[in-house]
Amino acid sequence: MTKVLNRCRDRVNASEMQTVCISNTGLEEIEKAGKVRLSDAQRAEIEEALNSYIIRNRWDRISRPAKSKELHSRSLRRHLKGLLSELDNLEKKFREAGEFDRAIALDDQRLFWRAGVQPLEFLDQLSSLHKHAEQDGSGKHRGGRPEDFFLPQFFCEFEDIFLRAGGRWVGVTKTLEDTRKSPFADFVNAILRFAPPGLGPSSNPAVAAAWERQLRSRRAPRANLK
Repeated sequence: MTKVLNRCRDRVNASEMQTVCISNTGLEEIEKAGKVRLSDAQRAEIEEALNSYIIRNRWDRISRPAKSKELHSRSLRRHLKGLLSELDNLEKKFREAGEFDRAIALDDQRLFWRAGVQPLEFLDQLSSLHKHAEQDGSGKHRGGRPEDFFLPQFFCEFEDIFLRAGGRWVGVTKTLEDTRKSPFADFVNAILRFAPPGLGPSSNPAVAAAWERQLRSRRAPRANLK
């Protein structure tokens, strides 16, 4: 307990960046929400992981001026499209999808083999990158707040802490009232209460829904490789 208080005092005195300090009472609320028992080291990990999440989001928002980001996005979309076009012969060869230049396809295949890269997996990933880059460029986003690119890592960090602190289950279940329940979501929601307003999912149901989406993406089947 003393270590936590000392760490908080040190952080208040170090004013180079505004960060969050969770009190002992707050940490006890987090324990109660997740039905876990945190060691002093794990309490420190929670505070540091939360502040890391806050700082990464802050840097992301101010990282580059809008004009520079747009120029970068345009260039990225152009290069992704060009690379897909250059690998068209290789893709047609592997997918048996129409006529292609066999000499170019074989040369590209040798390059992938020497680099230890699976062609179809790489092409699927490249195609996905291109698709989402085009969506970014056209403004076809879902409504609501901007996507939180750091939330998946945030969940993974706290999942590890939760399990080491005695948490026994990280899944999500639906109740008869069509609401989602998860001890891990309760744990994360209690932590997010100490984050600045507007950061992370805004309620317990929103945390559970976001975590459920991440769990579902982990179970998604990968593309078949040849």
